[in-house]
This record gives sequence, C-alpha cells and structure tokens, in this order.
Amino acid sequence: IKSDCFPWEYSEPVSADYLRVAQSLLADSELLIGFNLKYDLHWLRRCGIIGSYTELNIPLWDCQLAEFIIRNQQLVFPSLEKSCEAWGISGKFIDIEKEYWDKGIDTPAIPWDVVAERGRSDVVITYKLYEAQLAYLSDKPKLHQLIKLACQDLVVLAEMEWNGLLFD
Repeated sequence: IKSDCFPWEYSEPVSADYLRVAQSLLADSELLIGFNLKYDLHWLRRCGIIGSYTELNIPLWDCQLAEFIIRNQQLVFPSLEKSCEAWGISGKFIDIEKEYWDKGIDTPAIPWDVVAERGRSDVVITYKLYEAQLAYLSDKPKLHQLIKLACQDLVVLAEMEWNGLLFD
C-alpha cells in the first residue's frame, strides 16, 4: 500500500492505515458501486489497495455506465449531478469545478473540508442513484443483465488500460 499514490498533496499525506482500512472494506464487500468506476479502480490499483483488477471477486455496478445504457446510449458521459437530477435525486452537490477549478484554484488549494464534504455527498447520491436504477430495472431483466455484463467488462477494460493495450 502506497501512501504517496495521489498526484497532489494536502497538509497530511494519506496514511497507510487509512489505505489498509479501505483495502479491508473492499475485501469484505459484496458489491462495489461507483460512478465512472473504472477511474476509481485505477486509483485502487495505483495505491496498492488491489494488485490487479482480475483479483476483484465482487460484482461491480457503475452508475454512469448504467445511465448510458438505460438512456439508450444518448448520453455518452453523463455527470453524477445530471444523472441524479434526471431521477429526481436531491442531495448536497458541491460544484468544485465551478467554485474552484474554473476560477484557477487547483485541487491542493481547495480546503480539505470542501473536498471531504464533496466526497461524502457523492457517496450518498451515488447510492441513491443505484437504488433508483435498480427500481427501474426491476421489470426489465434483460436490460439489467446487459448492464451487469457491461460492468463485468470494466475489469477487462481497466486491465487493458493499465497494461497499455490499445482498444478502440
């Protein structure tokens, strides 16, 4: 586990203990839910929380990928905020792009409490989005199965990206 795995530094680096807790939580999980999950899989590997994607023995659910399929591939890269709006999911969305990045403020200069609150909010609304997607799919078993298959493919695509295999 590498505590220096992030490209930026805050006042305190991520502790190896924190990363071990993340590794333990992942090992005890029955399902890994995310939004743009392949991005997070790369960070898990870069930090040493997982050694390879193929060792993940739990199902994945990428809400962004599910949105893409549910919306008939009309929204290529839907945002978490827009996806939640489409389902009527409210939550505290902290727009770091508008409030900081668009003003030239780089991530290390954003107050940690803002970044942490954004992370907590994202976790809550991503789970609500997952629940809404499952409810929608409850009477669409073939579409549900297609999304599950596409989420399984994320592991293969992430492995290919990590190893530098070109895929178009």
